[in-house]
Amino acid sequence: MSHSYRHLFRVLIPLVLVVGAIPAAILACHLIVVGVAADYCYDSPDRLPASRVGVLLGTSKFTAAGTPNPYYLARLEAARELFASGKIQLILVSGYKTSHGYDEPRAMRDDLIRKGVPGDCIWGDDHGDRTFDSILRVRKVFKIDSCVVISQRFHIERAVYIGRRNGMAVNGYAAEDHPGRFRLEQRVREYLARVRAVIDVEVLRAEPSYADSSPDQTQ
Repeated sequence: MSHSYRHLFRVLIPLVLVVGAIPAAILACHLIVVGVAADYCYDSPDRLPASRVGVLLGTSKFTAAGTPNPYYLARLEAARELFASGKIQLILVSGYKTSHGYDEPRAMRDDLIRKGVPGDCIWGDDHGDRTFDSILRVRKVFKIDSCVVISQRFHIERAVYIGRRNGMAVNGYAAEDHPGRFRLEQRVREYLARVRAVIDVEVLRAEPSYADSSPDQTQ
């Protein structure tokens, strides 16, 4: 074998190993999340254990094209359904808020009230910048150890994993999913988010970004 070929192999073999390790690591993180969460995620309110608090995870009300976000609408309806059936008594809306008017918790609260949920049964957390923060703030700020997390199935698995691995009694309720392009985009993002979640939980033992900020229960 010539010197040039030996040099090529020395370069390519580590590259192939690295490239092969990336999907393997992503798959491993996915399986870790599913392994922890599988027994605590529900698609039917009849089977879901009742809990005082339901945590509604935020998402944008509108898509980038300006049309209503089907994930947002489905999550609100799932929360309303659980409240109306008595499975939860309070709804904690947790999402992202900026200084220039973007306010997921406020939008969710207003729309839940329009759906008939009393305002005094809705708490707000505008420091839910990401799912990790939303879940751990439930315990560290709101002092709640048991709750139902409400979002689509792919999302609640990660939320339940984060909560359960931090000693919380978290169950998940799956809102209606959405087929097509939206679903594919969400799946890709979710697989990458699971890698970060596993690193945060298992390696870094991370804390939420705003662990000491006060909750807002009077929105």
